[in-house]
Amino acid sequence: MTKKILFYSYAPREYPFILRNIKQKPLEYAKHEIVDCGIMDLVKEPFQHSKEKLEKWELLELKNGWKVVPDCPHMQKEFGTESKIDNIEYSKELMKKLYNPSELSHLPVIQGYYHDPNSFREYAYWFLENYSMPKKIGIGTVCKASNRTAIAETCKIARSIFPKASIHLFGLRRQHLSSVYKYIDSYDSMSWTWARDGSGSCKNKKERIEFFNWYMETMPNYMINSKNTQKINNFFKRNIIEEILHDLKGENNYDHKIY
Repeated sequence: MTKKILFYSYAPREYPFILRNIKQKPLEYAKHEIVDCGIMDLVKEPFQHSKEKLEKWELLELKNGWKVVPDCPHMQKEFGTESKIDNIEYSKELMKKLYNPSELSHLPVIQGYYHDPNSFREYAYWFLENYSMPKKIGIGTVCKASNRTAIAETCKIARSIFPKASIHLFGLRRQHLSSVYKYIDSYDSMSWTWARDGSGSCKNKKERIEFFNWYMETMPNYMINSKNTQKINNFFKRNIIEEILHDLKGENNYDHKIY
């Protein structure tokens, strides 16, 4: 079966693949969703997820989707405050406490340090030493990353260690998509909320829909140097949602090729 790249976001209009944080309301048009704890607890003392949020995550039940096992990215003063905890050690602590490999809705995430592919490699091997080979895995700490080579190497490492798993890349900047698409199966972003001319973020629902539509319509252009440009272009034009949902539930399998 042909590999497909899925894009997740908190879409402002009908769209099947939704990523939301645990505080955002579910969208009725979602066919498959990924629910994350978010990072706002991690940018202020004590730089950890609140007890209330973790309890809410544990109680969350999803009919069609995955809930991200709580983790901690390397923050790098993104919000003006540098975290005083080791994000890798804290992520491992959360994994040990909350991840259940037999729970189909759980999406574990490998973490690392900013622009440091080897730290992701070490985390991935730690994961395999403690758990079985996953059917799906996420990659964190790329949301604000700018080093194209480091991002691509991190994804290549993940694909080599998890050759059959579905890999989701969190918060990828679209300018890096052409460098990593061959290693991943899905990614999410809210970067479409920012105007193309640099004039700021969208200010109302009408602009949110316009910006989102532009993002989706122009996405294939970022695959222009890839071998799968036409396949990806066709994916966004064809009505194959049910087929994809079968894949996400593990009913179909396809090989991941490293070009």
